[in-house]
Amino acid sequence: MLNIIRSKFQEDGSTLLHWAAEDDCVEIVELLLQLDPSTSSERNSIASLKDTTSGMTPLHAAAMMGSERVLILLLSHDLDEYETDNFGWTAFMYALYREQVSAVLLLLGLSQDKQSVTYEKQFPLPERVIEKAYWHLAYLGNKLSRQEDCVCDEKLKKVFEALASVPEFFKIVNNVVNQYRNTTFEESLNFVYAHPYMLNTMNRMNMGMKILLSSNLDYPIFSNVGGADIHIELRRHKTWTDFVETISTAEGFFLNSQMNDSCIYGQLMTISPLQRAVYIMSSKVMFNFKGSGEDGRGMGVEKELFEDLSRCLVQQKDSDEYDLFGSELPTCGGPLFMSLDSYEMNDSDILNPIPLANEISQPLAVEKTRYICFGLLIGHVILRRIAHEGAPGSVGSVNLPLNISNLFWKIILRKDINLEDIADADPILYKSLVFVRDIDDVENLDLTFSAAKHSYHFVKGVDDKVYEVVDLIENGRNIQVTDDNKIEYIDKMVKYFVGRINKQAILTRKGLELCIPGNVLSLYSERELAFILAGNPRFDVEDWKNACIYENANFSDETICWFWKFVENLCHTERGLLFRFATGSSRLPPGGFNSIHPKFTITLSAYDRNLSLPTAATCFNQLKVPRYLNEEMLKKSLHIAILHGNEGFTML
Repeated sequence: MLNIIRSKFQEDGSTLLHWAAEDDCVEIVELLLQLDPSTSSERNSIASLKDTTSGMTPLHAAAMMGSERVLILLLSHDLDEYETDNFGWTAFMYALYREQVSAVLLLLGLSQDKQSVTYEKQFPLPERVIEKAYWHLAYLGNKLSRQEDCVCDEKLKKVFEALASVPEFFKIVNNVVNQYRNTTFEESLNFVYAHPYMLNTMNRMNMGMKILLSSNLDYPIFSNVGGADIHIELRRHKTWTDFVETISTAEGFFLNSQMNDSCIYGQLMTISPLQRAVYIMSSKVMFNFKGSGEDGRGMGVEKELFEDLSRCLVQQKDSDEYDLFGSELPTCGGPLFMSLDSYEMNDSDILNPIPLANEISQPLAVEKTRYICFGLLIGHVILRRIAHEGAPGSVGSVNLPLNISNLFWKIILRKDINLEDIADADPILYKSLVFVRDIDDVENLDLTFSAAKHSYHFVKGVDDKVYEVVDLIENGRNIQVTDDNKIEYIDKMVKYFVGRINKQAILTRKGLELCIPGNVLSLYSERELAFILAGNPRFDVEDWKNACIYENANFSDETICWFWKFVENLCHTERGLLFRFATGSSRLPPGGFNSIHPKFTITLSAYDRNLSLPTAATCFNQLKVPRYLNEEMLKKSLHIAILHGNEGFTML
């Protein structure tokens, strides 16, 4: 009987077990394994037998055919999962090549019990799973590096990249990259880095750091030695005006900055403003409020300063710094963005660039200066983010909470634009154009190939005021839109809308690419770039609880329980205000609570009726809460703190 089991009876020299494994005949496989006296881990066991043609084992066969039940059974017998056939292929490679997703996940150890496949919160994964996945990926990387079979290698690469859409596979690959980053084992994962969209945002930031460090450019910001190289002080509520002056003029740099190295400071005073600005924004910079009568310094102050910067960048309702309709020329430090509806910055408002003073001719010099300065600013924020994620503690991470439209970022990334891209930039125009596209007899709308210069919408404005008409094509105001030409009309309207912000985006890109080259920016989508810059406005209370540490208290403390109940009843905007009160920033970094350094901390203190309100040490992300006598006192005090205590610093 044993000889029959071991017989290689097919033309390719495979055994009965190979046949049963291919056809997912789990009962036959189990019977054959029971009849074999040797253990599965022994080289002479039937489970380890190879066919004489390709050297495939039954595990290879099951993986290739996606025989899930057989795979689970064979894997439970302690087989060598990394056994290669005559061509250097492992079972994992066969499953990948044949696009057997379930088999791929099984071999990575993700679904023996069908529970671990759905692990939304299980991040990082267990060590055994990560180690198993690493070796499968390492064998794959080693095979691809040999370039023995270009056709098969290309197929493997394509399938590997396509599996980015499978959440379980995507997560485990990123867990492996996280675990083995900056170790001697990382080289085996180089092929993963060749597929950037297989990586999450955090790992791509690390990839960006590697590219920047390997370039010929100088990035003092990545040094993990010493503190800030440059100190810049800006006036509260005038932060943007002072920032532009500081990095664009020698006088502003002299007035608002200090450097640790007097020699470099002297050199910076003699070079061109643009060279000086690029050096500053590529260095470790500590920002602080100037002349505000506050004695606080450090990361907490800096995070609040960037919140102030974001407000100064947006056209406010009562601002006189810039007249939207061009009756006054823009100032160099004037705002750059406006909310489509209100000109006021609310947390959910989508922002677009303010139209240039003259949309047809070249931008004014002051307009060029401020958009290039904005590009340098966001370049500095992104560099800080990359440095912080790659080497925590080397430099503080900050948010610039601006909800700039995805269209603006797509232009910066040099991507093609279509109708769908204006959906968030101007929802009303988007819906109008979709309506035009989808209806019949569009002639009844009495549209022409024209647009309004000072309105993103149709020619008529509020109170029947007629704006200046712009032709979309020659003599367009006299050419009716019909069912035959409406697609051309929609295309022209999209191009006109894009044209109103195109120059601003290009100037921003010019400043941004002085800090971060295009090959690094291309690693990110437009949404990710906005996310990296602005941070995450969504606060998951369970994640917050899990990341929090306590002083003079524990999770079950009565005051702590009241606190989390209070947080759960807040909306995301209110949670952002609470988070800002404690940390200086109204948003989370892209990596969430786990990317906060130091960890968010709640410290309980004895209740004192003379000091009844909560306080915070924003530099340490520490919220100090008295042990209130009852839950209502806590709720009232926290409400007062987050609504009226979010600006200003003093030393307690």
